[in-house]
Amino acid sequence: MNYNYFIEYRIVTSDHEIDLNINPAYVPFTAEQNIFYTEHPNASYWEVRNCEMNPEPVPPTLEDIKTDTKSYLSNLSLETMRKFVKEYQMENAQSSLYIISLDPQSETIYDESKASEIMTTYTYIGRDLRNAYKEAENAINNCENVESINTVKNYYESFYNNYEVNN
Repeated sequence: MNYNYFIEYRIVTSDHEIDLNINPAYVPFTAEQNIFYTEHPNASYWEVRNCEMNPEPVPPTLEDIKTDTKSYLSNLSLETMRKFVKEYQMENAQSSLYIISLDPQSETIYDESKASEIMTTYTYIGRDLRNAYKEAENAINNCENVESINTVKNYYESFYNNYEVNN
């Protein structure tokens, strides 16, 4: 089964369901959009979103802009995290700790100290970046116009792009 999502004016199809609690940047298709996309696999983002081929261009609503901005910042948060802990490092640390918990004498990719250090870094930075995202999300939800959304976006874009770990 395929799962279809909107993300930053793009259509993404996945062979597994994406956990929206972990990555709220993805907006799942409605049942109607899934049917439309199945019938029109080459349809554009806006055609699928509106369930209409070659629709008149519809300017995004304030809610659309809010959703897209939150999606963008959520992705930027994840990209920032990956500057400090690569996905493979986290996966290898998790598997190393799991194997060590079963058999402390087993050979693993990382020793317990290094795996724990990676997981601690991931947890600390991840919490910091997700807290910043939640602040941004709340600020965007309270915006009443595009200018204020852009102000919030620019602030958090700068935050993520200039993020440094403070020990």
